[in-house]
Amino acid sequence: MQENENTPPSLEELIADPSFVNYCLEANEADRLFWQESLQQNPSFQPRFEDARKLIILFKDSPSDTEITSARHRLFHSLGFDKEITKKRKIFPLYRWAAAAAIVVFIGLMSVYVTRQMREKPIAVVGQSQIRQTVPAGKIMHIRLLDGTVVDLSAGSTLTYPTTFTDSSRIVTLEGDARFFVTHIDDKPFVVRTADLDIHVLGTTFNVQSFQTDRHVRVVLFEGSVQVNKNNRSYRISPGQALIYDKKNGSFAMSAFNPDEENERINGTLIFDHASYAEVGQRLAHKYGIEFIPDNRIDIAFSGKISNESIDEVLKKLNFTTNYHFYLESNTLIAKQK
Repeated sequence: MQENENTPPSLEELIADPSFVNYCLEANEADRLFWQESLQQNPSFQPRFEDARKLIILFKDSPSDTEITSARHRLFHSLGFDKEITKKRKIFPLYRWAAAAAIVVFIGLMSVYVTRQMREKPIAVVGQSQIRQTVPAGKIMHIRLLDGTVVDLSAGSTLTYPTTFTDSSRIVTLEGDARFFVTHIDDKPFVVRTADLDIHVLGTTFNVQSFQTDRHVRVVLFEGSVQVNKNNRSYRISPGQALIYDKKNGSFAMSAFNPDEENERINGTLIFDHASYAEVGQRLAHKYGIEFIPDNRIDIAFSGKISNESIDEVLKKLNFTTNYHFYLESNTLIAKQK
């Protein structure tokens, strides 16, 4: 959202912004704090915020005919048509079509969004000064921090961050897979801490893949500049490069990456390159909500891509490409030597 003291965001922009919907439904603490601060800085936005909030709350449950009619009247008014729909006055057909389409789209989007929110909410643990956000299996979460930084957090991942950045640097902790769109602040660098690396930036777009079960940590840079620190070693990454840290032997390697493939991966596609059983099992648990128990006796090096397949199709693929028979037992992944 672009903040301007004289020009608040439109009603359509607000109800289409997932972080604003989270704020209205109190579904995410960081989004709530962000929009509260935005309102404090721009008190003239209050009427527009309240109109959007009422519409979002209105459609939290299945709307009745009366509620739909009320929302239609409100939307017509927001589009600049002050005539009552129920009065028998001529309305230009294009306007009527546009307003009706907007109502249908909004009802559809809100019903899908709210249904998903109610069915399976991300887990947010709020401490005295820290928020710990964990994303359920099969989900991707959009988080907006108070400094304007945006984080797309993948399934099974956890991001821990302060309720407000008060120190000379902005530090967050990641376990899992995320894309960061960092807001540039000259005197306040942004730091992503993982179990193995510290990643320092000023303002940039990059991905971090750092699950504890994975052998490798990947830092992929799209824009800007990133410096990765490990003990007394430091590596600077340029756009188009990926830095891979091998946790087993402690080595670093730099390589190019495929932007399209990386975008697929951050949007939920699983891409494996000689992956171990621990890595494959944990990723499937994140994506499909199954249970997984690591077993060092199972020796595989699986390479392949998993996008929209069902779990049954994935198991068939593993059965075909490895020396093990994979199946589910009480929703737990089992692998046995063929």
